[in-house]
Amino acid sequence: MSTDPSKFGIVDVSDDAPRPADATDRPGLTAVVRDDTPDPRSSDPRRPGWYENPAPRDVGAESAHDIVVESLYSLDGRLLRPIRADRYKLLRLLSRDLEDRRDFGLDRYGQTLQPGNGRDTLIDLYQEQLDGLAYAQTLLSEAQDSDAESDAKTLYEAQLVLTLQTRALLARRNGELPGGGTSTPASES
Repeated sequence: MSTDPSKFGIVDVSDDAPRPADATDRPGLTAVVRDDTPDPRSSDPRRPGWYENPAPRDVGAESAHDIVVESLYSLDGRLLRPIRADRYKLLRLLSRDLEDRRDFGLDRYGQTLQPGNGRDTLIDLYQEQLDGLAYAQTLLSEAQDSDAESDAKTLYEAQLVLTLQTRALLARRNGELPGGGTSTPASES
């Protein structure tokens, strides 16, 4: 299996790497995107950016949003150190936002997000992170001053790392990277 990153449209353009002629510099990212890969649109779970999951089933489990809210107040304090705000107020705001999203899902879909709902949760997470990465880049592009740009760059970089970590999990699970085997999505079990 080839590990050449240019095959996937990613080229290392760090300071010590040779710069390709088509490299572009943008705030928060210097990269080259090549469009020489086949169209990924399919129902193949190995192409998770386009994979279509089945509709979720209501399994009568507790809402994933409620599980997160319950876990917020027992977080290891080290996780919260980088947060530059009143952490406890921020946790209360996050709790309320999660409850709002739970209610939105219930109103829109007639059920809450539940573990074991028949969907491939890792692909759902990855697809949401892809959207989050696009939103973070948009925020960075729209930054009006150096403080806003610095904050947006921090968010973008954090989102990029999470997205890459999730893609690595998918790639290992799907046999695209060493370290894991193939796995059947929950919908096919």
